[in-house]
Amino acid sequence: MELLNQHPEKARVSRPKFCVWLDAAGIILFFAGAVFFAFMYSTFPEEVPVHFSMNGEVNAYGNKAAIWLLLALTSVLWIFMSLLERVPHIHNYPRKIHEGNVRAQYRNSILLLNTVKNYMLVMFAGLNAAFVTSINGSGPPHLLIISLLAGIFVVMLPFLIRAFRLS
Repeated sequence: MELLNQHPEKARVSRPKFCVWLDAAGIILFFAGAVFFAFMYSTFPEEVPVHFSMNGEVNAYGNKAAIWLLLALTSVLWIFMSLLERVPHIHNYPRKIHEGNVRAQYRNSILLLNTVKNYMLVMFAGLNAAFVTSINGSGPPHLLIISLLAGIFVVMLPFLIRAFRLS
């Protein structure tokens, strides 16, 4: 990674190649889930469950077209996070940025954002599968949903620990 200017607080660093591979894998998984969802869409009833209680009971129904909002929201967030990933000098850091840590902190922050944004795509695919399962008669798989939501913290933890360790 190469320092592109001399002001550490606004130093620009090149994007790690790992991010390109992670983006490609995330996008492929996202589109595979979207295609599966589109394929199953015609089998859905006009009114589908859109919210569940902690017991797995349906407590809200909606038009099946409304479920495309999750796909749209995920796409918008992914694009926004891709743009944000390119300006690490505006991110928040737990340590003061200086010449000695700028490269490491910026790289860590870029990798954190890239990993989180692509994990969102994995979450969409999992939530998509849980939704299709719940429409086809069985309740939502609680363990899958809780695991997907808790997984975001597991994904972020190593990057947050590393950010605190970088001085």
